[in-house]
Amino acid sequence: DKHVTFEGGWRFGWNCNGGQLGDRTHYAVAKGARATYPLPVKTAGRYRLKGLVPHLFNYSFAPVVRLTVKSGGRSTELDWNQLAGSGEWRDLAVVDLAPGATLTVSEGPMQDSVYGSPWVGAYAADGFAIVREEGNSL
Repeated sequence: DKHVTFEGGWRFGWNCNGGQLGDRTHYAVAKGARATYPLPVKTAGRYRLKGLVPHLFNYSFAPVVRLTVKSGGRSTELDWNQLAGSGEWRDLAVVDLAPGATLTVSEGPMQDSVYGSPWVGAYAADGFAIVREEGNSL
């Protein structure tokens, strides 16, 4: 997406099944890499945030990824295990969003300590969706 801001080291890999998200997935390859997405919120309300990690062969994904949702002066941090449910949409959280909301993907808080390694693996940053929750307008 031309509106996404990528900071730090990112690459893209071709998906084995282009029907999941398109024909490629961006993944971080350097410590401190971040991707920030504008969320398509037209009306303030409560939304379900969903995430998907496509099937990518020969990639080692980090076990914890940090998601930061910013909206209306509030910031919510979530940790997402990208190793669980590859190829399936996962419910990540229910959040209050307003127009102008953003989602930032960055390395997780345990990235330096898992398995005693300074860098455990890549993290994907392409499969996100929001679904408005019925009857929950702000």
